[in-house]
Amino acid sequence: MKRLILLLLLLAPAWADDYQFLGDYRSHRVVDNRLEITTSNRPLTLTFHQGEVIRVQLGPDKDASETVLQPLPPATFKVQDGPEALSVDCGYALVIVKKNPVRLSFLRPDGSMVLLDDESFGHGWDGHEVRTWKKLWPNEQFFGLGEKTGPVNKAGRFWTMWNSDIPGYTNETDPIYGSIPFFMGRHHHMTYGIFFDNPYRSTFNLGAGNDRLFSFGASGGSLDYYVFLGADAKQILDSYTRLTGRMAMPPKWALGNQQCRWSYYPDYEIRDVARNYRQRKIPADVLYLDIHFMDAYKVFTWDAERFPAPEALLQELKSQGFKVVTIIDPGVKVEPGYAVHDSGLAGDHFLKYLDGKPFRGQVWPGWCYFPDFRKPATRAWWGSLDAAHRARGVSGFWNDMNEPALWGREMPMVVEGIKRLHNLYGYLMARATYEGLLAADPKLRPFIVSRASYAGMQKYAAIWTGDNSATFDDLSLSIRMAIGLGISGVPFVGPDIGGFIGRPSPELYIRWIEVGSMMPFMRTHTTRDTPDQEPWSLGEQVEDISRAVIERRYALMPYLYSQLHQAHRTGTPILRPLWLEFPNDEPSYQVEDEFLVGPALLVAPVVADAQRFRKVHLPPGGWWDVDANRLVSGDVLTEVPLERLPVYQRAGSIVCRRPSTQWVDQTPLTSLQLSVVRGEGQADLILDDGLTIDAPTEEVHFAQGQALTITSQAGPRVNQIRELTLNWHDLDRANLRVNGKSVASVYNSTTRTLEARLPFSPGKLTLELQP
Repeated sequence: MKRLILLLLLLAPAWADDYQFLGDYRSHRVVDNRLEITTSNRPLTLTFHQGEVIRVQLGPDKDASETVLQPLPPATFKVQDGPEALSVDCGYALVIVKKNPVRLSFLRPDGSMVLLDDESFGHGWDGHEVRTWKKLWPNEQFFGLGEKTGPVNKAGRFWTMWNSDIPGYTNETDPIYGSIPFFMGRHHHMTYGIFFDNPYRSTFNLGAGNDRLFSFGASGGSLDYYVFLGADAKQILDSYTRLTGRMAMPPKWALGNQQCRWSYYPDYEIRDVARNYRQRKIPADVLYLDIHFMDAYKVFTWDAERFPAPEALLQELKSQGFKVVTIIDPGVKVEPGYAVHDSGLAGDHFLKYLDGKPFRGQVWPGWCYFPDFRKPATRAWWGSLDAAHRARGVSGFWNDMNEPALWGREMPMVVEGIKRLHNLYGYLMARATYEGLLAADPKLRPFIVSRASYAGMQKYAAIWTGDNSATFDDLSLSIRMAIGLGISGVPFVGPDIGGFIGRPSPELYIRWIEVGSMMPFMRTHTTRDTPDQEPWSLGEQVEDISRAVIERRYALMPYLYSQLHQAHRTGTPILRPLWLEFPNDEPSYQVEDEFLVGPALLVAPVVADAQRFRKVHLPPGGWWDVDANRLVSGDVLTEVPLERLPVYQRAGSIVCRRPSTQWVDQTPLTSLQLSVVRGEGQADLILDDGLTIDAPTEEVHFAQGQALTITSQAGPRVNQIRELTLNWHDLDRANLRVNGKSVASVYNSTTRTLEARLPFSPGKLTLELQP
């Protein structure tokens, strides 16, 4: 029995002798940036792109990609034809095409083997199924695959891509809400990436049950994948997000604290939450309305009794600094006379069975139709409904139940095209919303947060990690899931703080809001019929600690927003594993309960109950303990009372802060606080209006070496900065000179920190230290 299980894992999803494998070489030809190879049974095409990317296609391309909307620029290559193999040199890689049978090997320019087909299997198919098998190196690591449970390193497991509504998932649950078939492999200090561009149900055997090979494939569609051969994980993410789309810049207020529950109703409840936040001086920007704001759960409606004057309510909350986000489900209630129902039927916008009859499924409103988001006309129709909803004063859209989820769990496989559409559904719904909002106002940045996802989701929406539970295990898992999504191209992510299912203890809530305050997307949420889960609802200690950590987040807003811009520009996640910044530090690959926020801040949270000390791994170089005000290095043991979230600033780094506010854009940035740790490094403060698509940016550049230089040009936002407060850490006693002139400063010999207040104006400032 054990042997049978191992064999099933090795050859899943089907027996190897049911597969046909790529046969012997017959001929080849070069067409533009493609190498087209004819074999004894199926053609194989290699397409070479800039960005160190090679596309591999088995057979004809059956479907246009929904994710790759525009290919990467072509790259040139040379082919050398030998008796046993083709040797293809594209500059950034050497591809060896073994002829009999056809098998692929990918090498670095120095000859190091990165990726190669298993010699017996390679590429194969069985009816509609397609699959490829690759050599598994000893101790090979795998990272990514999007929204997955388990460890950050996905090696040794069998993973499935099939979007599924699984409330209360655990560390072993797979699949759940999202499907992002992209991963990075690492062996012999080399990293590569693979994106399997196939939305059908797919599986990834990353060494489960064997030590010979890993494989991936799908139940239908094409065997179509991209190999990324950049020098490191950052370069691979840059190329992957150029291929599938960069993260859309959200409005700046989306970085603020967000409060949600199922559900705030009637209208006085949401007013009361807003009043408490402002009276208690706890910063917050966003409030959510769950399904009970609707009339009988009908999408794009308001309940006239619970919310009799929605425009007035939304305007009132806006005047207090709050944005309101409402839930949007794809199911449209079957109810003649309901405008969305009637216009959807009239426009032929709903999914159908294979026999042409509309599909109906049950969700919150009862029997529902579901939009067919594959159709451009349907996306435009849905987007116009989103735009009309926003016109009433709604600021953002919370796309839920979009796996798509039904009370029967899944749509029948006799719904037209559902096998290919299923994993794409939430992605295409987000696309419809995003494009509809832009059509209504091309200048205003949309804000969308989605439960279901597919590769490329970052160009339309943020992702929250679904219906978790109020346990310390889920707190720990939320960090690993956020890391996994970030290194899968989705930077704007976060969990339901405190846990959606169940009631967190005060200690769990404290630890979770500490972690959440450093996540890109920060939102508290809880299910129906649970006790209140606002910070003040769990006692005075919880309220005080929550206020302090949220104020710290708002003080960090200049740094966080600059990192959001960098993610938009480069694909590098905001929240990142230690090894992304320190790829040569082997211990960092084993650390799963710490993370970096940008390149400069290391966060070492507590993820266990009653823990008051924890070990922290610090990668090579010095780190400034933000609480203890001292430089530390190596592995340290630190005390972690309830009110402490250990944060360390990297030597050489410059972190910008500001005085905390009650909401993100409450006051302009006039006073900039600089935390500088001695060493060599650079940083950029990126400023814009926080709302507009392609808004002009202004930048302040910082560079630290023998001196600290600050360079900027005049602009509306740079001109508003009048003062710099400098805290320069890890210094011997020194005097400060700015542009050659001595200025007043205070040196703290205990913390080895120099403090100064300096006037600021655009141009160049050179800060030097003299004994």
